[in-house]
Amino acid sequence: MPQTTHAQTPTIQISVINESTVLADADVTPIVAALEKQVTNDFHPVWGTDAELTIVPKGTQPATGSWWLVLLDDSDQANALGYHDLTSEGLPIGKVFAASDLKAALRGP
Repeated sequence: MPQTTHAQTPTIQISVINESTVLADADVTPIVAALEKQVTNDFHPVWGTDAELTIVPKGTQPATGSWWLVLLDDSDQANALGYHDLTSEGLPIGKVFAASDLKAALRGP
């Protein structure tokens, strides 16, 4: 395992917001657990930053100051299966388009 050369920083809070109609929260829960494990095991040792991922229940707002990972159905940009942007607070947001991703997987390479 590579040794970190970065200063240790506070744990990043990431709000996982499921606004998709093709993924139930029950489908998302094990994926979020796997992502958090990967960040802790692979990203943290190298970059010195860890993350805590939390599923935001439908009808509630993500925590102030958290980064967002939003699961949506279809892309709002042509040919994009996902992309990064900034929240209204100027923090990172990742958008994943579950229905578009599923359609692309069915079409194949």
